[in-house]
Amino acid sequence: MWNKPRRFFLLVVPLLLPQVILVAAAGWGGFSVRMGSVPLWGFLLLMGALMSCVFAYFVLKDNAPPGWFYNVLTLLAFASAIAWLNILATETVALLQTLGRLARFTVFF
Repeated sequence: MWNKPRRFFLLVVPLLLPQVILVAAAGWGGFSVRMGSVPLWGFLLLMGALMSCVFAYFVLKDNAPPGWFYNVLTLLAFASAIAWLNILATETVALLQTLGRLARFTVFF
């Protein structure tokens, strides 16, 4: 069923997904990257807002989503899952390295 929470989700995902991909690609330092005088995270937020407006214009008029909606949502979910797994793996490795340094293990590579 195409209800109000799903419509809200459709508008929020384009705002947050580019930020998650930025962290996955550049780490937390990605938030300090600038494009001229505009920070990259602000540019991505603006692009996400524009994507939300496009989705709202094409999708929110009917009681049911269009046929292409689930394909786009699946693609976005796949990209988001890859980004989250990359973030999780990076943080796990950092935690294990910290524990190894605290325990004074030597590194053999």
